[in-house]
Amino acid sequence: MKRTIPGFSGKGGLDFNAEARRGGVKRGEDISRLKNSALPPCLCVYLHSESSGVNLAVGPKGVHTSVNAARMSACATKILASTILLIILTTGLAFGAETAEQRGKRVVDEAIAALGGDAFLRVQDRVESGRAYSFYNGRISGLSIAAIYTRYLSHTGPPVIGRLEVEEKEAFGRDENSGFVLFTDKPEGWDVTFRGARSIDDERLVSYADNTLHNIFYMLRKRMGEPGFSYYSKGSDLYENRPVNIVDITGGDDVTVTVYFDGFTKLPTRQIHKLRNKEYHDFDKMVSAYAKYRDVGGGVQWPLDIRRERNGDKIYEMFSESVEVNKGLRDELFHLPGNVKILTGK
Repeated sequence: MKRTIPGFSGKGGLDFNAEARRGGVKRGEDISRLKNSALPPCLCVYLHSESSGVNLAVGPKGVHTSVNAARMSACATKILASTILLIILTTGLAFGAETAEQRGKRVVDEAIAALGGDAFLRVQDRVESGRAYSFYNGRISGLSIAAIYTRYLSHTGPPVIGRLEVEEKEAFGRDENSGFVLFTDKPEGWDVTFRGARSIDDERLVSYADNTLHNIFYMLRKRMGEPGFSYYSKGSDLYENRPVNIVDITGGDDVTVTVYFDGFTKLPTRQIHKLRNKEYHDFDKMVSAYAKYRDVGGGVQWPLDIRRERNGDKIYEMFSESVEVNKGLRDELFHLPGNVKILTGK
């Protein structure tokens, strides 16, 4: 008995590769019986629509399509999208035997491997150069050439919940020494201009520390050994017309970050977490999106496009023209210049 796929009529149907057939799946077989069974990891599904000229193959390495332009109908794109979702959900049954915790951990392990594996976990520093935009009420409020220097620190002993192990310098403009923001692991922060250095207020410092501690890349790089660190899969979905695996990652501070991992590349594409708003005594919804991954050295993948939102409003976007890792950044880069004037007051 063949499984009927809406929009794929005539010779449409399901076909499986030889490896899948050795696993007990027969050509043209009704796959509804497989709902509670484990499918072979190499399952490959092939569909053909004679009426629309659409061919679709879905397997472990992704989705492949070919289209007969002469036969392509106006609705074929919608049919293709719905079919991709159907096949993704069907092949996802292969992991039905996993618990939510096990699936979440597996998705995160796949993401680390996609980011570069051990090379990603051993990154010591990073330099991102490009254009940074700030937004207010949905409109651009600032634009600058930017260079962001990040250096990870190593402390002896087990991980400490809530401790920052990173230093960051954000330089703006062509003359980096004329204006930059410095964050250290103390934690403390300085806003430096040609007039001197002024200590960053507590609210801004707390926001920086919270966003850094709950950034998915920092969590994977520095926090996975924390006591109480856990993973919980929320299943699969579509995000911006691509399949994603959604995982709740909770640190030892009991703050949960919801992360969307691309179903094909396995890379993080979106994350959500809540930040306490002391003024209104509620929480702000912080969303970050990552795109345009590139190999930035040694097999390490990093997004060139990073966007942040607060409660649905865009507040920041960085377009990197270059990203480099393991540059051996010097200590003095993350210290105030010795001759800088310390400013007080507002």
